[in-house]
Amino acid sequence: MENTNIIVLIVLFSFIAMMIIIGMYYAKRTKSAKDFWIGGGNVGPWVTAISYVGTYTSTVALIGGPSSTYRYGLGYGIWQTAGSAWLFGLLPFLIMAIPMKRMAKRLGALTVPGWLAERYNSQKVRVVSAVLVAIFMIPYGTAVIQAAGTLLATIANIPYIIGILIVVVTVTIYMCFSGYMGISVNALIQGWIMMIGALLIAPIALKHLGGFNEVFTKLNDLNPQLLEIPGTMSWGNFLSLSLVWGLICWGQPQLITRFYAVKDSKTLGITMVVVCVFTTIMTAGYHFNGLLARAMYGDQFLDSLDMAIPTIAADMLPTVLSAVFVAAAVSAAMSTLASTGLVASSSIAKDLYEDYYLVKKGQKISNEKSICLSRIFTVVAMVLSFIFAVRPVSAVFSMAVFAQGTIAAALTGSMFFSLYWKRANWQGCLISMITGVVVTLTWYMLEIPGVHAYFPGIIASIVAFPIASLLTPPPAKAVVKKAFGKNY
Repeated sequence: MENTNIIVLIVLFSFIAMMIIIGMYYAKRTKSAKDFWIGGGNVGPWVTAISYVGTYTSTVALIGGPSSTYRYGLGYGIWQTAGSAWLFGLLPFLIMAIPMKRMAKRLGALTVPGWLAERYNSQKVRVVSAVLVAIFMIPYGTAVIQAAGTLLATIANIPYIIGILIVVVTVTIYMCFSGYMGISVNALIQGWIMMIGALLIAPIALKHLGGFNEVFTKLNDLNPQLLEIPGTMSWGNFLSLSLVWGLICWGQPQLITRFYAVKDSKTLGITMVVVCVFTTIMTAGYHFNGLLARAMYGDQFLDSLDMAIPTIAADMLPTVLSAVFVAAAVSAAMSTLASTGLVASSSIAKDLYEDYYLVKKGQKISNEKSICLSRIFTVVAMVLSFIFAVRPVSAVFSMAVFAQGTIAAALTGSMFFSLYWKRANWQGCLISMITGVVVTLTWYMLEIPGVHAYFPGIIASIVAFPIASLLTPPPAKAVVKKAFGKNY
């Protein structure tokens, strides 16, 4: 084995050991289901902020995001960075975070399906939202695993199947023992490693290419549209795809739960600033890597986009930095995979089984059994994601956008109206979720050109909610009072 591979493996397994040790440490502090699912609702601003970014910035973003910039050009990368910083980092905190934290405390909710069910006093809403979350978190987890496996195979020469197995087993171990708090502290560390990884390639690749002027000259020679807006695609596709990660975050359970897991609403201001700064720097670094790869390799990877970033990392980075980049990629995979796995398992264990099935039968389970059940379904969710990743699809970015875009279409309208409209009812919520999913999936199946499928799905869910609510009876006063408290 080459020395490069040995060093990469040493760094990788040292990193994995640290993640597991942290998980074991927080396992001793996980005493209740609330501890397991949301860290007891007492998480500080820095852990919340960096873990929020780490969960959002998966290996899909590390590989798939800049690979899209490689394909579409400078304008796409700039808009993606701006959309991530403002639509992901700023507006959700200003609009959603504080009222959601306060309402979640009144409702006693631990999950997003549970939050919606308590908000509308509807078990139908609980079941439908939990099923949707469980279904669409699995393919996103699969995309994350696949991206990590591709990068490990390219840089460290670790066989793909071994690479994805390493990632899944590590995450499963520390998830099962520690729950939310262990995941969040690990994501804090992983986030800083990801930041370093985002900024490693650019200085070396720039020097190799001869500086900024040479990069832009090469891009212009390849295709002048790479330096223009909307670049190589239509305006509709450009706007919908370049803002995709900024828009779909509003309906992502793995991100939303951080709003009501945070210690209190006062800490959300610090969290918001950290998220904006961290996201801007990291995302800009990732997308600039995509431009550098296009300048260096030309059109070589247009038919295999997922290989662009692993290849430039393997070619440009010296041994030690290659090891750090691998650690960043694995960090990105683990932070997102842990959160999506926790969300998927909570939908099954907490929402569908414990809070619906057992409540319907008039039964309760002990705190110990609840945590045990949570761990079992966590393993199930991870195994399913692994199975689907064994035979990788050709474009990891597309699969991730499909999964996340569909769940965003289901939940964005419901989350927004739940916070700000007292006339909102369970019928509006249910119809909004179903409409968003149906429109998104139909758009995908018909392959309608012009805009990406998630965009009309989100719009449809937002439009459907008030129409359905106004055409059906208003919610009971007790339901509204429970949600809005003194503001009712």
